[in-house]
Amino acid sequence: MKRFLRHIPLTLASLLPTGASAQWLPTVETLYENIQALLQNVIGVLMVLAGAVFAWGVISYLMAGPDEKKVVDARKYMVFGIITLAVMLSAWTLAYLFLDTFGIF
Repeated sequence: MKRFLRHIPLTLASLLPTGASAQWLPTVETLYENIQALLQNVIGVLMVLAGAVFAWGVISYLMAGPDEKKVVDARKYMVFGIITLAVMLSAWTLAYLFLDTFGIF
């Protein structure tokens, strides 16, 4: 423990030039842009996953044949995928409409 505590002042002293220049500190605008980019990527990935669920339902429906249980399960996947895509697209559209209306975006 003593050995660890002995290195703390040297570590803090090595960070002084970085903190003094203040170039590494993010501004509010860069923080907002980073959060916006992250959310856009996450929403895009979720939309792709919802599309994949719908596609899985379609493929399962086509491969089900006369088995009624498989057909019902495939329909559930397709309905879930369509509903998820519709909800996500409408939420995304409303968010952009709100941001554009108030000049935030």
